[in-house]
Parts: sequence; structure tokens; C-alpha cells
Amino acid sequence: MPPFEKIKHFFTNPDPKPASFAIKPVTSLLQTNKRQEFLDTIRSLLRMPDKYAELFFISVEQFAEFVQQLPENQHGLFSQTGEFLDHGLERATRTLALCLDYFDPKNINQKLSDNDTLWTYASFTAALLMDLGKIATKYRISLYDDQNRLLKLWNPYTGSMLNQDQAKTYHVDYVTENLDELCRLASALLARQILEQTRLAQHNGFHWISSNADILQAWLAIFYERERRTPMAPCMEIIPRANTESIRNYCENLNNIQDQFPDLVAFLKWFREGLRDRKISFSQTDSNAQVYLNEHEINVSAALLKEFSAQDSQYKNVNELARQFFSVMELYQISVSELARRYAPQGGLSSLNRIDYSLLGGISSIEQNKKYTNSHIITGRNDFLFFMIPQNLLTQLTPGYSPSLSLFPSPSPKKL
Repeated sequence: MPPFEKIKHFFTNPDPKPASFAIKPVTSLLQTNKRQEFLDTIRSLLRMPDKYAELFFISVEQFAEFVQQLPENQHGLFSQTGEFLDHGLERATRTLALCLDYFDPKNINQKLSDNDTLWTYASFTAALLMDLGKIATKYRISLYDDQNRLLKLWNPYTGSMLNQDQAKTYHVDYVTENLDELCRLASALLARQILEQTRLAQHNGFHWISSNADILQAWLAIFYERERRTPMAPCMEIIPRANTESIRNYCENLNNIQDQFPDLVAFLKWFREGLRDRKISFSQTDSNAQVYLNEHEINVSAALLKEFSAQDSQYKNVNELARQFFSVMELYQISVSELARRYAPQGGLSSLNRIDYSLLGGISSIEQNKKYTNSHIITGRNDFLFFMIPQNLLTQLTPGYSPSLSLFPSPSPKKL
């Protein structure tokens, strides 16, 4: 069975967030079916000496102990109990699969060199730990003893909650101040802190990464990406793609976005039913169809948003539908300004043709797509395609369709 085939079955309807949580040991935190599936996938993918492979699992354990059952966000995607751990673990697992495919594109299970193994570990841990700064800047976490008496506010720079004397439960509040700049800096500090605790015999996770200056620089760049003016290292470029795929997997179960984006969920159901029942025109040859698909991109008529709103009075506010639509799709994007900075050394975006540009951004230009009219076309690449049309429906519509691969390393469809 492909590594990620079973993951989507573990999603359930979100439960209400409890006021407080018990501080749990790692064995309890990682015991859910979904997390065990990720660990099994990691175990099946690793092809390296045990002394290195074990560091991957110790890193996961340290991460799980640190984030406990925290949600990743207060609202929106990954805002349910435990989804900080779930999202980081899935993103790291997908990064591992993509990275191994990059080093072994013919999938012949060749043994990695020591240098490639280190690149793989650095990519895996960067993907796992990249959002840790949120814990230090977006949460205010109070620790309580077994009599429910307040002990103190948790300072994450002093170690995990499990290591705080007498602490048994914790309560989560949210910081209203915007500390995004500090969040990026804190992510790197906390990532190092966790990897310093990742030890196996003479091996220390952070010391291993820092033994190679190029790899250390690439690893740190993930946490400071918005400051970058040059392209990322190939292995690290995989991480945004893995993150996009984890978001897509999350959104494919519409229950996960129902509360925050009800109009979008209703539209997607209507859109997919319309394609299935042939009420919405779909073509691989006629560019005037409401949904036009070729080997490079998918074009969706923005008029469908208004058509949906017109036929259902409950969702008559097309501007709200468009807001929800692009709020979710922005999660998939590399912004135009970020692309311009990243590709400045290669001549900027002007050096890329239209197909290359759409490969880079998912939706080729979300800024322009927002300015839709009745005749405007929303254009996107594979991530947009699979968000709009699940794989099983796409197979019904286009037997044998095989989208072109991204500019960046990508595993075969069979693998993911």
C-alpha cells in the first residue's frame, strides 16, 4: 500500500477544544493510529545505518514531547487538539519521501552516502520543527499541579512541559500581539534546543547538522525563509511542496474546513457533483469549457462562483465565497514578491516562461486571480487541480491522465 494511502481515513469530525490538557509522555502522544501510520511510513522509507535512522525517531519523540496536544493555530486549518504534532509529523514524513526520491529517482533502493544521509536528516528535521516559534510567540501556557493549582507560565526555552517540576496539566491562552518577526527567530532557537536533546551514543542531532557548513546554512534558511534573496538548496526546496501536500490532504476531508469555510465547502461539493454528473463542462481539448485541463495546468471559470451563489440563496454572497476560496488557496502559494526575491539571481520572474511560473506557484498568480470577472479564468497547477478535483473523480473524468511534474523534485504518483 502506498505510504500515504491510509492517512486520510484517520481524520474525524473535530472535537471541541478542552479548557486544559494533561501533560502526557511520548508513548501516549504517539499512540494514535494516524501517528503510528506516519512512524511506520518513516520506518519503511529509511535506508541507512541504524545509528543514523534512530536519530530520526528520537527527533520525532522530542518534538512530540515538546508540542504535546497543542493546536497549531487558534482558528482555521490545524486548529484542533493535537494538530501541531499531526501537521509537523506529516510534513516531515512527506519531506522524507520526497528527499529520498530526489537522491534515488529510479527507486532502486540504493544506499545513501553519508553526505546524502545528512542532507536527508536536515530536511526531515527542518520540516518537522519549522513552526516551533509559534509556541513561544502565539501561546500563553499556564502550568498546574495535580491539585489544579497554578504553578507558573511555561517558558518553552527552559525545556518541555514534561520536565517542569510538579506540572501535570496545562491551560492554553493566545497572544494577541503580532510577534511574527520573533516567531521566525524563535523557531530556529527552539529547533536547535530540541535537536541538542536528540542524542544517540555519541551522536547529537544538531551537532551532526552543524558539522557541514552548507547543510547548516540551508537548514537555518528554512526558519528565516522570508529573509532569503536566493533560491533554497534542492533538498530544502522540497519542504514547501511537502507542506502543500499535507494541507491538500487535510482539506480533501471537507469536515476539516467546514467550520471556517462553510461557503467554500458547499461550493466544492456542488462543483464536484456538477463534474461527476456532467452538468459542468469539462474538457482536455476545448479551452472554452468551464473546466479545461491540459498537461501543464487546469483552468476553472471564475463564473462558476457566481453561478453557484445564484442557484442557492443560502450562499448568495459571492464576495464571501471568493474570500473563503482564496483564503484556503493562499496556503498553497509562493507569493509573487517572494518568487521575485528568490529568483532574482536568475534574472527574476521575467526569465521564466508562463508554464514555469505556474509550476512555481500552484495558482500562477493569486493576486491576479483574485481580480476575477465573469469571464476570468482561475489558473493553477497540480496542487490546485487536486484540491478542486479529488483523485478518484479525476480518474473518472480523465482515464490515464498524467500531469507534468514540477520544476522541483517530485515522487511518482505511485509513491504518494
